[in-house]
Amino acid sequence: MAKRYTIELPGTHPTINQWSRMHFMARLNLNNQWKKTVWGAAKAAKIPMIKNPVEIEIEYHHKYKSTDKRRLDIDNFVPKFICDGLVGVVILDDSIDYVKKLTWSVIKDGEDRSIIFIKELS
Repeated sequence: MAKRYTIELPGTHPTINQWSRMHFMARLNLNNQWKKTVWGAAKAAKIPMIKNPVEIEIEYHHKYKSTDKRRLDIDNFVPKFICDGLVGVVILDDSIDYVKKLTWSVIKDGEDRSIIFIKELS
């Protein structure tokens, strides 16, 4: 039976539209900040280093008001910062050799948070 792990993070990282326009140093600082957040949450959840390939599913829970006119494009929520944060703490690498499947969904509800589900493949 495959092992499953869950990591919950406060907030959601910036969308690709936001971070792709940043100065490279600001983007590097943001990536490092998210790495620390992911590392801390993974350690707190006592998730071991997984040496086998994995499947990763991410749920972005996004605070959304009915008066909000912004459209949420799902492809803007590319999970680069989360995947980079998992490397070296939970997974060996985020290449296709280790991450066999990566999916994400955006759920409009009352609280900004990100939930990461990791399934270890044998």
